[in-house]
Amino acid sequence: MKTLQAYAVINETSDTNALQKIAAGIQHLNITYENNIEDAVNAMSGQNFQLLIIDKALPDAEIKKLNRLMELLHPDAATTAFNLQDEDYMRFKLSGLMLKWEEAQSEGKVNFIDNPGL
Repeated sequence: MKTLQAYAVINETSDTNALQKIAAGIQHLNITYENNIEDAVNAMSGQNFQLLIIDKALPDAEIKKLNRLMELLHPDAATTAFNLQDEDYMRFKLSGLMLKWEEAQSEGKVNFIDNPGL
């Protein structure tokens, strides 16, 4: 199966240990982490990824900016937002997204999307 390339934009004060631990236990998932919003915005135009993970601890204006950019630059990518302290939800959500990713890689045509309305 093809590896799901994820891009995580994290508040610089947030702890990513739980997310990294969960991601390490999931096959075919590669997450690139960024905590500078301007670097993230610049990278979004040049990187190829299928999932954007947004830290809910980011300011609302930055979350809206990232969502707008995703709609313009990566309309086929999934977007999700996590409270990085909620390990159970992150594990549940990433497991579900990986199932969708696996279905999208099958011979039948299944789009890989998530609820874009955070």
